[in-house]
Amino acid sequence: MEFQPDGWMSLHLLGIQNGGVMMQYRIAEPNSYLMHYGVKGMKWGVRKGYVPKGRRRSVKSEGAVGDFADSHPELATQAVTLAAFLAVQGAKRVSDLHKQGWFNEKYTESDIKKVKTTKEHDLDVINPIPGVSDQVLSDLTHGKDFTQLSHEEQVAVSKAIKNGWLTNCVYCTSAAELRRRGYDVEAKNSPGRGHSAEQTMKWWKGSKYENFFGDSIDNSSKANRFTLQTDRKAKKSKLTSEQQFDHMTKVLSSQDVGAHGDFRVKSTFSGHSIEYSVEKTGVKLYDNQTKQKYNSINEFFEMHSEFQPNKSTFIRLDNCEPDINRMLKEHVIKPRGN
Repeated sequence: MEFQPDGWMSLHLLGIQNGGVMMQYRIAEPNSYLMHYGVKGMKWGVRKGYVPKGRRRSVKSEGAVGDFADSHPELATQAVTLAAFLAVQGAKRVSDLHKQGWFNEKYTESDIKKVKTTKEHDLDVINPIPGVSDQVLSDLTHGKDFTQLSHEEQVAVSKAIKNGWLTNCVYCTSAAELRRRGYDVEAKNSPGRGHSAEQTMKWWKGSKYENFFGDSIDNSSKANRFTLQTDRKAKKSKLTSEQQFDHMTKVLSSQDVGAHGDFRVKSTFSGHSIEYSVEKTGVKLYDNQTKQKYNSINEFFEMHSEFQPNKSTFIRLDNCEPDINRMLKEHVIKPRGN
């Protein structure tokens, strides 16, 4: 603060000089008033370069895409090639689905006949897709990366995928449950969707997704994250493999005799869905896709060490209602023989 020759008193706010602004106040008389001149064009509350909330500046100019293509011609060519490849593959897939009747098969629950059958007979008729009946689970190369297979194995796997196995185990499990209830149905091929627990829960009203540690959910939108929680909890339990098999058997055996449902196992790269059945002689497992039967959980994991028991989960199906029309609409099943 200093007195000027003309009698005015100036107050310099030196503390804000670093911001590039020097403000000077003049007081005509003590205890009078202050005048602030500020900076020309200055607006209170708005900083230079400030963008109000809800308004974002465009990062790209109108010619950004064209400029990128001009400056990266090789990447642009690769992008066009990839788009063309995906279009061809998509058209080919649509053609395959058309041949399988995806666009002309429209059934309702009333189109399905009733039938009395045995479990052995069901294993023969649930999955009629060519290339399935002569396959065993060990041929599915679970736990292997595709690039690690020999050329002959890659050709065999690609052919098998096209024919339907490797991709419809979830469909087979639901078809098996419907046949237990007397519906004469068979499993459809899968175009690569509908394998998740989330989708299965939508087909079965009132179903729950459970693990072997007492956790369960009835909200299908959370199903895909449930297995990760199961894996963490199983590892914390520090049970040996044999102890885990016995524990899973005990959990399923606590259900009533006659209970059955979807038993899910996972490996590093993939998973599989088979049917569990609580019978008087113990817990049995049925692979309705490959037509194999296992007399115990131990037997299944001993034969297929690629699967990790830590990640095993299940969905009990006999105590909930099927949405058959939805399954027909989504091509999970169809009336057998049609």
